[in-house]
Amino acid sequence: MKQLLRFGPLVALAAWLGMPGGVPPHAGSPPPPLVMAACALPDVKGDAQCGHLEVFEDRLRGSGRTITIQVARLPAESASRRPDPVFVLVGGPGQGAISSAADYARLLAPLRRYRDLVFVNQRGTGSSHPLPCDLYGDSLPGQLGDFMPLAIVARCRDALAAHASLSLYSTPLAMDDLDDVRAALGYDQINLESASYGTRAALVYLRAHGPHVRSVVLRSVSPTFVRQPLHFAEDAQAALDSAFIACERDSDCHGSFPNFRLEFATVLSRLDEHPAGVFGDSVPGVLRPRAMLARGPFAEKIRLMLYAPEVTQYLPYIIHRAAAGDFAPFVDVATGMTAAIAHQVSVGMYLTVTCAEDVAQITAADLAALPAGTFLGDYRVRQQRAACGIWPRAVLPAGYAAPVQSSVPALIISSAIDPVTPPRWGDTVRATLSRSRHVVLLAAPHAPANSCVQQMVVQFIESADAGAIDASCAANLRRPPFAHSLE
Repeated sequence: MKQLLRFGPLVALAAWLGMPGGVPPHAGSPPPPLVMAACALPDVKGDAQCGHLEVFEDRLRGSGRTITIQVARLPAESASRRPDPVFVLVGGPGQGAISSAADYARLLAPLRRYRDLVFVNQRGTGSSHPLPCDLYGDSLPGQLGDFMPLAIVARCRDALAAHASLSLYSTPLAMDDLDDVRAALGYDQINLESASYGTRAALVYLRAHGPHVRSVVLRSVSPTFVRQPLHFAEDAQAALDSAFIACERDSDCHGSFPNFRLEFATVLSRLDEHPAGVFGDSVPGVLRPRAMLARGPFAEKIRLMLYAPEVTQYLPYIIHRAAAGDFAPFVDVATGMTAAIAHQVSVGMYLTVTCAEDVAQITAADLAALPAGTFLGDYRVRQQRAACGIWPRAVLPAGYAAPVQSSVPALIISSAIDPVTPPRWGDTVRATLSRSRHVVLLAAPHAPANSCVQQMVVQFIESADAGAIDASCAANLRRPPFAHSLE
């Protein structure tokens, strides 16, 4: 199953008050020094450099505690280095960019010949004053329990508050950190390559520091005005429906799992009546661990399985076994995903970002308007609203949620079956980016990073002209065949 669970690029999400953004830590003075030294990055070939920059945690006040922002750079391989590097912005919220350097070194390999690749661990992530929180532990009940167990969230908040002001880890402050890094490294203009939550960070940077952006790539765009997780149930249902249809149209899948829809409804109905007792992996001589699986956590795990067709291909089999009373395949995939995501995401930073920038904007009227009949229902929204009710609230710049307007060249890439950042967000963002193009892939994962995407991204960053790229490969992508087991 380990080959199924490479979720690096997947995983991956108040009233607007009048505080100005874009204030540097030392107003009116040169950027602080950033010294880069040779280092080794896991699975990255060639030269690499690492360094760190000290910034004020409270940038607006410009005094008090400082935090360390970690930076890594893969220098251009050619002596004919272009002056505009590629800055990588990753997802979550809560992933550290440096830990993804190997993946991006492969994705952006053609660009690395002439351009530096720069990775900045956003404040609160990676080794940049991280805000970790283990919500689930190693136990089966924890891994199959609620998305936001409130007592653990409260303990996490109290532990992190001892060394961090949790309200100061928002996207606008982090993007001002990023601009300090840009200036300290001596770059005038940069190219932004972003995915998932990283697209929101890129849009925030573009609004605050637009003159320093040469081009921007937005893969699976999450705009500032989208109040996640408000739309998760609707979009996950659409992704699941597309899987139902794909199985029905596939003679092999339909022949093996002719009752995929009905069996899914049966499993939900049974979990509505009472939680299911499920077991973890068996170990010789050791009693298998047991947990009670409720409908809400089950639905949330299914939503995550829809992020990648490479995992969705197992859903007909997983649901067929669950309908027969055997949740072992579900447990196998669900616990693997939970462990992978928990390892990658800084939960404290995730909560600071989403509580202020998304959840605080969700009203009672929004909840009442949620569409009925989705498999996720209001579970995820209720879980996050409860957690955000006890989490410190960040203060955002006035107009933060407004669409970002810019004439900087932009390439927007979406997947038609994405359960979290559907193509309609890309269409909306394109409307206010005057030199943008939106390409929709027919069957790709969230934050797609395949050879088709590589071709488009490389062509676009080389030319800074989205209209000039060849996007014909977008229509040729297909789902992998549905599987009959987890082997």
